[in-house]
Amino acid sequence: MIIESAVSTDRGQVEQVDHGRFRWVAFGLAAAVALALDLVTKRLIQVTFDVGEYRHIVGGLRLQHAINDGVAFGLLSGRRSFILVAAGLAFLAILAYVFVDRRPIAAVAGGLMAGGSLGNLAERVVNGHVTDFLDVPYWPTFNVADTFIAIGVALMAFGLLLELRSGPASGSASGSVSGSSGR
Repeated sequence: MIIESAVSTDRGQVEQVDHGRFRWVAFGLAAAVALALDLVTKRLIQVTFDVGEYRHIVGGLRLQHAINDGVAFGLLSGRRSFILVAAGLAFLAILAYVFVDRRPIAAVAGGLMAGGSLGNLAERVVNGHVTDFLDVPYWPTFNVADTFIAIGVALMAFGLLLELRSGPASGSASGSVSGSSGR
């Protein structure tokens, strides 16, 4: 379904704006940025640090090259097939979320989660594990993909809280959708 709305131009003309296309472009850009930054930073760590090597950066932050064949906190270590299937299902759930929740914040949140998920998934498929390198006190070592996933989840929660506070938005899943179906 394509969501369209009328927008006035500086010449007083009315144009149709395709919010559906914008939403998927925002999703794709967010995913591409998250994926690229994740893969580049992991590669930099792999060529700069030996596994287990670390460098103090500032405060409690260290860069430490770590290998993780499990998921968050090292859970499910050695369960590669299960993790790959779960990651694929999570990616499909993210796509469904972006398809249903038509607000731009949902597209960006979904893109960040998708890009992070794809970064970890790609490395898992190629290497059989994920490279983690961000090390802060009292927290397991993580990577840029994990950070983008967390930011995406936070944005999704923020968007949902805003919707609960102000009522359904016109482009959200529970709001009304106007325009043509594009089929």
